[in-house]
Amino acid sequence: MKCGRPSVDSIQEQGITGMKKTALCICLLGTILSLAAGTAWAGGLDEILKRGRLIAGMEIGYYPFEYLDPKGRPVGFDVDLAGMVARELKVDLEIADLAWKELIPALEAGRIDCILSAMSRNEERAARVGFTGPYFETGLCVLLSKKRAPGITEIKQLDAPDRIVTVLDGTEAGLASKKFFTQAQVRPLPSEAEGVQAVAGGRADAFVSDQISIWKRYKDYADTTYAILNPFTLEHFSIAVAKTDPELLDRLNRFLKAIQADGRYDDLYQKYFSAMGRSFRK
Repeated sequence: MKCGRPSVDSIQEQGITGMKKTALCICLLGTILSLAAGTAWAGGLDEILKRGRLIAGMEIGYYPFEYLDPKGRPVGFDVDLAGMVARELKVDLEIADLAWKELIPALEAGRIDCILSAMSRNEERAARVGFTGPYFETGLCVLLSKKRAPGITEIKQLDAPDRIVTVLDGTEAGLASKKFFTQAQVRPLPSEAEGVQAVAGGRADAFVSDQISIWKRYKDYADTTYAILNPFTLEHFSIAVAKTDPELLDRLNRFLKAIQADGRYDDLYQKYFSAMGRSFRK
């Protein structure tokens, strides 16, 4: 995926302002420098080690995986994971903050070394880039309008001509919704905030996104929405690398196995997801 990514607007709703679509350079010591996206040329594991810097592509705006803190610094599960990768390679970390649709082209063009941005593997993407084994498991769920769609208990009840199902344009949620809701009106929207507001305001029956996003949105709009949190799809997030970079792919796979075995993954997971009271683990 992204199953369904929160937009910049949705991050600002949490009190985080100043989101800028720039590339940010993050050194392991915590120094943050501005960088114009796409100025560096990536070139495989040997080049990463030679330059002393890993360039990780992300679309910063998907809480809690990658977002900006109140001081405008990138934080989140994926940001920390990327930092762990860089430390493993004994290099600095540079985050290139790119629009979602620009990530794979940037990787193919060699402007970034990897994509670490809650991206799920599908056939179309796998034909263009290489994927590691999964590091996170999630699935699609629905946020429902109390006003327009009361009493829905199963996903299939939404598949009717008079139902309006909103999705974030360009995500797996949109593709999956067209398959699951063949009779309903599936409406792609440019931001998650618009889809959620349509449901909360009673203008749409449902918004489809991943478990974590739907869980949070239900908490944010408990007065006007409810949720079905049992996923109707299963997705795994993986790190993407260039097809021409098998050495980096192998190194990343070994790294993921190592942190899952030695407890570092558990610590990272607890940092971001223990408060949610649900298991979203791989």
